[in-house]
Amino acid sequence: MADRTDLFPHPVALEIFIANPDVLRDNRFMDYLATKTDPMPVYMINILLTSRDQVTMRALIINNLRISESAWNQAEGRLVRATQFTPGGSSQELLEMLETMQWLTTE
Repeated sequence: MADRTDLFPHPVALEIFIANPDVLRDNRFMDYLATKTDPMPVYMINILLTSRDQVTMRALIINNLRISESAWNQAEGRLVRATQFTPGGSSQELLEMLETMQWLTTE
């Protein structure tokens, strides 16, 4: 899209890129915009550089997923350790516990 200034003139591309600031964090992409055959004007690149630190909904969702995954992994590790160090604890006991908690379905 950045190459097709006949379809997406610089002002239109500017609006699209501002709406998607995650792509603007890639320095190679920003360098490309400045050095391509029909480079984006410097003032537009400056606008993009100032808008690339915006927090987007996508970034918030990804961050929340990472936090949830970390909490899940910690809980899983605690369950495994608790089962292993319980006298008479076994893998089957862990599977039954997870199935009871509806974390795992076995067929």
